Amino acid sequence: MIKKEVGEVFVQAKFDGIVGLAFPQMAAYDMNPVFDNVMKQSLLQNNVFSFYYDRNEGQATSQLILGGVDESLVQGEVKYYPVIDQYYWTIEADKIMIGGKDLGLCKPKCRLIADTGTSLMTGPTGDLTSLLDQINPDDTCSNMNQLPDISFDICLLYTS
Repeated sequence: MIKKEVGEVFVQAKFDGIVGLAFPQMAAYDMNPVFDNVMKQSLLQNNVFSFYYDRNEGQATSQLILGGVDESLVQGEVKYYPVIDQYYWTIEADKIMIGGKDLGLCKPKCRLIADTGTSLMTGPTGDLTSLLDQINPDDTCSNMNQLPDISFDICLLYTS
């Protein structure tokens, strides 16, 4: 059990705690991750977890759902993607698009990491520069609500 965390993020952020969902080889302090312990104990009918993020600032309705998906929170169909690297939650994309237009950055494929612990985007400098030139955020992101959507065409495994 981690009893003390150091850093400004833990002082200023409003959250109840941290749930590590890393693969075992990446887990902090060589600990077995929570979900691996849940699977080992056969506590769930389905070894699946999902997330719901509320888009409205200040709401406390975002959720981590263990054992499946809350269909009442889903618009459209649930999609599953193959994890291609079990160190990070790495998946593949065919395209990165702005306003539905392919930027030509995935040649032949892009590797994406699904990480609920960050909102950062990183990648090769040239590709990120091209992406940023297309969306044109200001330095403080104060024009965030006017920026175009970035879409990822992810290599699908199956749908529910």
